[in-house]
Amino acid sequence: MSTSPFLLSSDEVEQKTFLCDLTRMRQEKLGRFPKRVKIATRRIAYLGAEIEDWLRDPEAWRQRNAAVTQVDLVAPERVAG
Repeated sequence: MSTSPFLLSSDEVEQKTFLCDLTRMRQEKLGRFPKRVKIATRRIAYLGAEIEDWLRDPEAWRQRNAAVTQVDLVAPERVAG
């Protein structure tokens, strides 16, 4: 069971991971870091459990989430009409 709060602010995630906003954003797009959650118009947060999982084993987290990322990156095939 996770001891972290349900949502972590960007600053809290930076303190835990030592990754700046820009690096996290790039890694999110590549599927190498948990995605942020928009909680208000100008406010984001991260799910505490996902950050804890990533901190325990970043490589295993990437492998578990790679299938989702690969599906998002594949362009749909053209249908002959």
